[in-house]
Amino acid sequence: MNELRDLNELMARNKALSVTGDRLVGIGLGSAPSILRKAAVAGIGRADVPFINDPDADPLVAVLRRQNVPGGFLEHGAIDVPVNQLVPTGIADPVPAWIPAEGGAIPLAHWTSSTTYTTPSGFGVMVAMSRDILRIGGARARNYVLARSMRGLIRGDNSMIDDTAASAARPAGLLWNRASVGGGSPEAELREAMEQAYAEVSNGEAVRPVWVLSGRGSLNLQGTGLVAFKDLTLTGGRIAGAPVIIAPEAGPNLILVDAAQIAISDGGLEVAVSENASVQMDDSPTMSSVTPTAVNVVSAFQTNTAVLKFTRFLSWALLREDAVAFIELPIGGSPA
Repeated sequence: MNELRDLNELMARNKALSVTGDRLVGIGLGSAPSILRKAAVAGIGRADVPFINDPDADPLVAVLRRQNVPGGFLEHGAIDVPVNQLVPTGIADPVPAWIPAEGGAIPLAHWTSSTTYTTPSGFGVMVAMSRDILRIGGARARNYVLARSMRGLIRGDNSMIDDTAASAARPAGLLWNRASVGGGSPEAELREAMEQAYAEVSNGEAVRPVWVLSGRGSLNLQGTGLVAFKDLTLTGGRIAGAPVIIAPEAGPNLILVDAAQIAISDGGLEVAVSENASVQMDDSPTMSSVTPTAVNVVSAFQTNTAVLKFTRFLSWALLREDAVAFIELPIGGSPA
């Protein structure tokens, strides 16, 4: 209900989600570019385009952060950094030393680190609908469209915890190239696996431990009877005193993360809508402004269609490689 109220407040503040040419009145871009960049000229590389977080879309970003994994990490100690920011990684804590005697020099602490960048990356959610939905449906229709679109954005944000390798499009998921720790059943094995996971994360010295699991995973653990899960619920709670983030994308995995060892670049959200765009109606489009390709497109103007485009800018980097461990629970099946 809080999320719906926020959307209603956003719409009330900006009057309405209405279509005027290639502009979105209601999210506040004022003058958004056309949905389709014609492919007649060479495109601009992503690294050459500054990331812009539209301030009037901030309420939507706030709603996202309350429901997504990156927002949960930031709430529990992750470092919020600008995009393309140089951040230290592989940090070894400085070693303290006693001062040898009165007047003696304080020994210089030794520590080591390297650096990495939170690379520019982003994903999009694009939906087309009849303009009559917005014209006749009123505020309820607008909220419905926004809520359904937000579900796609949250799913994209939560891909942070998948096992996908890094690519030119995105950073590696936190579970990339990791193997499950121990066993998730029976109870004795699960307890040992949790102890092992904790010992592996940040060398057993996690500063801000956070658990991530799915709703099904939560139900499974609540049924074990272990004291560590007495405060676990379907919507969050705690495991052994550490906060829990519920995300379907965790699937059968119980993930332990030291949030203090993650740098997150939340570049915000851009929202645009057009009734004049020409769009390739395909969930795997081949069109590109960098390498122009002939494709079939549909005119939004001619078909009385409104096309909404949400572009989300998000990146992350681990400050130390051992900041994540996971246990595969014996729940199987789908969905999570």
